[in-house]
Amino acid sequence: MDRKNILILSLSASAFALLLLLVLLQLVSSPQQALAAGQQNGGDYILTTARTVSGEDSLWVLDGRSRNVGIYQYDNNLKRLELRRVFPVAPPPAIR
Repeated sequence: MDRKNILILSLSASAFALLLLLVLLQLVSSPQQALAAGQQNGGDYILTTARTVSGEDSLWVLDGRSRNVGIYQYDNNLKRLELRRVFPVAPPPAIR
């Protein structure tokens, strides 16, 4: 075997070993959960996400005009977003 063939063989073997190591690491390690948070302001509505006490994600929608907050959660069984609770926001304090 000449030098070129030995070099190609060794590079191929090292690439295969790295690929095998990557696959083994993916099988052993637990998957990381993607988390996102943010706030969107659009007209009379403010949208934000939060995590509930039970660990589920929820969407909070503040309606600036009606001064109500609605909490939505995704229902996996029904495959849709469900309104869980609506409550009023306290009025702003009076300026003296």
